[in-house]
Amino acid sequence: AAAAAHPEVGLLGPRLEDPDGTAQESCFRYATPWSELTAAAATGPISRLLSRYQVAMPAEAEPHDAPWISFACVLIRGRALAEIGPLDEGFFMYFEDMDYCRRAWEKGWRVRYEPSAHVVHLRGGSSPVKQAFAQRRRVPRYFFAARSRYFAKHYGGVAGVLLANCAWLAGRAVSLARELLGSKRPHTAERHARDLWTGWRRPLAPPERPAS
Repeated sequence: AAAAAHPEVGLLGPRLEDPDGTAQESCFRYATPWSELTAAAATGPISRLLSRYQVAMPAEAEPHDAPWISFACVLIRGRALAEIGPLDEGFFMYFEDMDYCRRAWEKGWRVRYEPSAHVVHLRGGSSPVKQAFAQRRRVPRYFFAARSRYFAKHYGGVAGVLLANCAWLAGRAVSLARELLGSKRPHTAERHARDLWTGWRRPLAPPERPAS
């Protein structure tokens, strides 16, 4: 019904929920070097100053356009798919939905959140990435390879990856200083600073596919 009412919308995403009905984050701003800085810093003043660069957007009760939506569940209009093309196979997993929505907007298609549709999303069923971040364990390489590809595609090739990495490291310097002073709990994943550099020299190369 929402697609019929808004023919200019190419992609629609529903309200994603936990099994108990709690809303999940499903609308997002684009990842940028600024968002990398604020995520790594995880510090109140910086988060407030750069709030417009926070990637996750709060779940809202009303439909609205969004820079990108989660592809845990998505409706893509056939005409939009024909114009935008398929997903970029260079992403093994992660960042491909953000990349696709950017491509949709570039082609003139709107991306919209439609909370009247509800979908139960069992997070973590396809990958251990979210759990690894939550538990501060090492995150699989394919996440960082996809991250490098995304920043290379949309921020100037290798230079974009370097810019994003330097921004993250600057933010991490802030959070690490606070941790050493005892005023902050650690929040970054194991070997995160090292794994940022996964694939940075050839970020647009075909992805490494992990062994099953």
